[in-house]
Amino acid sequence: MNESNQEEYSLLGHRVTPLDRKTISRYIDNLLGKDVLNIDVTLPPEKIISNIIDTLSDKFSITISIEENHTWNFLTAGIADTETMTAYIPESIYEGVCKEDYDSIHTVLHEIGHLLLFHKPVLHDEKSAKPTKEEDAEWQANTFADIFMEKVFSWKLKGYQYSIDFYWTTDY
Repeated sequence: MNESNQEEYSLLGHRVTPLDRKTISRYIDNLLGKDVLNIDVTLPPEKIISNIIDTLSDKFSITISIEENHTWNFLTAGIADTETMTAYIPESIYEGVCKEDYDSIHTVLHEIGHLLLFHKPVLHDEKSAKPTKEEDAEWQANTFADIFMEKVFSWKLKGYQYSIDFYWTTDY
């Protein structure tokens, strides 16, 4: 624990310009509210992701490259390269998207989050202030994917827990 009696945050990814959950949510609202991504929420999730990929390519020159499984030699489920504005995912993840798998869709949105949030590592050294989660590229990308899924897909996805509590009573 540090002097302020809080646990130090351990970065999961690169240290980037800080963005909190509220700022990321507003950014997503702008993408959705101005019809930048042209999302029709009545479509199945697979079609929504496909349309998002097409729109990102057309409007932002962002590429989603689907790599053959046998050539995927990475320990991660996806990679985002902000220099080329390309997200790489293995074919197995895309197949999961086609089956409306929650984790697969989250992975694709996570990689898109890295690109749309323009993640570039920030220089720091041992004299810099301790990092916060808001400065963690992985936390930001996960938060982007979480919020995007909440706003666009809500209960549609397999694996997404949606429950209704029924309170039965015999008192009439």
